Amino acid sequence: MNGLRFCVLMAACGVASCKAPAETAAQVAADASVAAEKCADLDLGPDALLPETETATTRILRGEGISIRIDGNEVKTDTLQLKAGRHRIQAQSSTPGIAPMQFKFEVSAFQVATFDAQVDGPAITVLPLGIRCADCKATTSDIEIVVTASKPDALDQSARALALTDWPAAVPLLGMVNAAGRKSARFERQLAIVEALSGHSNGARSRMQKPKSALAAVLDSDDAAESIREGSALIDRWNELTNRYSQLTTAFSLKAPGPTGTASARFSKLSEAFTAASNGKDTLQQHQVLTAGMEALTALVTSLRASLPEDCASQQLISKLSRGAAR
Repeated sequence: MNGLRFCVLMAACGVASCKAPAETAAQVAADASVAAEKCADLDLGPDALLPETETATTRILRGEGISIRIDGNEVKTDTLQLKAGRHRIQAQSSTPGIAPMQFKFEVSAFQVATFDAQVDGPAITVLPLGIRCADCKATTSDIEIVVTASKPDALDQSARALALTDWPAAVPLLGMVNAAGRKSARFERQLAIVEALSGHSNGARSRMQKPKSALAAVLDSDDAAESIREGSALIDRWNELTNRYSQLTTAFSLKAPGPTGTASARFSKLSEAFTAASNGKDTLQQHQVLTAGMEALTALVTSLRASLPEDCASQQLISKLSRGAAR
């Protein structure tokens, strides 16, 4: 497991001897709401698990004299971590007269985002991979280049359109590139940008990986590193979840034996499932077990609150431990 360690919380009692509370889920939730009203300033649910790990590794490649800004901040490094969600990239050349390019985009956690910014004739064009362009018109249809009468400056005009993220305008212009131009790396790159901006990021990546270029090597290396980072982050989250569960069940085993006993038995099974997924490097299953684990933690918190509605000191401790404040 690459030296990574994860926690397993065993059941405090046998599954058969642990009985679920008699209250219905609706009654438990209602009692918890009443408890919160009587004891002020209480959080009914646990906080998210290590939200700071919800990021995407972002790789920046740029030609000479190009400056990159993301969300208004200049990026001087080759890699950075971006929070999952929406951002804006701006690429500008130090050479006067070169049109800049900027657009909003969205990244997902543990999905590598790559931006290759180059001077492309009269404009800067940015090839984005692993993102969704939020400013662009997306299509599920295949991009078709229809060859028409050639135009000497077709690639220049296409570059200007792409700098404005207007890929629909670039498509007919690429059809006006002559036979020799259609064999060029510049043509292939512009076509990849069209695919990326239109929502066909996988097609764009495959196109750029056909020739084993420096970009292809970077993409392969970053994917491997991000997979390792994701696996490590998921184990860290599981350890955090286990810590919260353990502290809550330990702190309230005497005051609320019913909810803590049931929770321990349930979490024991989840621990076994997460262990199997981690050993098999099955990140999808790890995500699913973590989701189930958070649901179980939320159910435990709700049950504990309902069982101690008048005990404000206990309600405050539940809030503290379910947020992971105590280590």
